[in-house]
Amino acid sequence: MFSLLRRPSSVLTVANMLAMGLGVISAAIQARILGPEGRGELATAIVPGTVMAMLLCLGLPDYFARRAAKDGSGRRAGKLALVLSSGIGCFAIWPYVLLVGLVARPESHAWWLLVLYACLTPVFIFGYCLVAISMGLSQWYYVALSKVLPQIVSVAGLIVMFFVGLTP
Repeated sequence: MFSLLRRPSSVLTVANMLAMGLGVISAAIQARILGPEGRGELATAIVPGTVMAMLLCLGLPDYFARRAAKDGSGRRAGKLALVLSSGIGCFAIWPYVLLVGLVARPESHAWWLLVLYACLTPVFIFGYCLVAISMGLSQWYYVALSKVLPQIVSVAGLIVMFFVGLTP
C-alpha cells in the first residue's frame, strides 16, 4: 500500500480525493452556517473572486512552471513570482474594488467577502505560481499538499466559526 504512495500519480490521486471529500464537508458546514439566504451571498462573492484571481494571473503560472523546469531551481522563480504577484495585486486592487460595488450591495456580506478577495489577490496569484514552480521541479508532494492544505484550513476555520457562533 505504501509503495503506491511513492508514485507521483498515486500521491496526486489521493490528494485530489481527499481535497474533494473535504470540499463536500466544507460545503455542508457552510450551508448549515449561512442558512438559505446566506448561500446566495456566498456564491455572489466566491465566483467572481475566484475568477478574477485566475484571470489576474496573466499566464504567470505557466511561465514559472517552464522557467523552474528549465533552470532546475525554484528560488529565483519564487522571488520573481512574489514581486510580480505583488505588483499585479497592487495595480489591480482599485479597479477590482470598483467592480465589487457593481456586483454586490455595499456593506453586505458578499461585498465584504469580495473586498477581502480583492485584498488577497496577490496571495492567490503567488500561490498559483508556487504550485506551478513545484510542478516544473517535479516536486509532487508539494503539489499534493497545495491541493489538500487549503481545504483543511477551510474546514477547520468553518468548524471553529460554527462552534464559536461567528455566523451571519
